[in-house]
Amino acid sequence: MTEIFVSSVSDLTKQLMTISSGMIALSITFLNDIFKSSPTNRNWALKACWLFYLMTIVFGFWTLMGLTGGVSRLMSDPNADGAFEMNVKFPAFLQILSFLLGTVFLIIFGIRSLNFLSNKESAVSQPLDEKVPEDSPS
Repeated sequence: MTEIFVSSVSDLTKQLMTISSGMIALSITFLNDIFKSSPTNRNWALKACWLFYLMTIVFGFWTLMGLTGGVSRLMSDPNADGAFEMNVKFPAFLQILSFLLGTVFLIIFGIRSLNFLSNKESAVSQPLDEKVPEDSPS
């Protein structure tokens, strides 16, 4: 049972770390396009997203180190109680929470950028009412 727990937690931790790294790398790759299409006052959400994804990676390393410590404790004493208590559960919780917050901020940034682009396009595509000035001869 312990082997399944360690394997599951380890796999989930690594997957969240990989996805977070990929999201940071992908958004940095398209950084010029992203910042061109969004005014600077909306970039706080993207910066918060990067911060939370970075925290996801840090908490992932913390979780993996806790797993390693728990496994070594079980190797030395197979009857050890609580080998994976707070030293794994707490950083794993923080990792999942930071991943979810990073994703929420990414969605906020995307929605705000799309709203800005649609407002910008609708302002450009609206025809101007051409009124003939009253002083000019017809």
